[in-house]
Amino acid sequence: MLSVNLTNIESKYNLSPTVVKGVQTELLDLRPTDVLTKDKLARKTNLHPDIAETILIDLFKDKVLQLYIRVYCNNEDYAHFVWFNSLKEYYNADEDFRCPECGSSLNWKNARVGFKRGVFR
Repeated sequence: MLSVNLTNIESKYNLSPTVVKGVQTELLDLRPTDVLTKDKLARKTNLHPDIAETILIDLFKDKVLQLYIRVYCNNEDYAHFVWFNSLKEYYNADEDFRCPECGSSLNWKNARVGFKRGVFR
């Protein structure tokens, strides 16, 4: 059975056992293709979005979650986007990188961050 150890998160943010259980349930319910955002975690666990974001970042640092970055193109007719699978890949991308679908420039200023499940123990 998969489990996620959230002891450090619980003590660091002084979270109630109910909230910790909600976070754990949300993480364990993630399918490998699901993307978890701060807003979704906040909504599911009744946390403030800023706290949810901080928890997600800590879980990423602890290698519980993987980070994904989505950048939309500037095409007005279609909503294409490009996924980056790491911060390194995102920061190494050329500023002139174009949308592979339509050739439009990318909207770098409005990148969206999401998290996918890592390897749970």
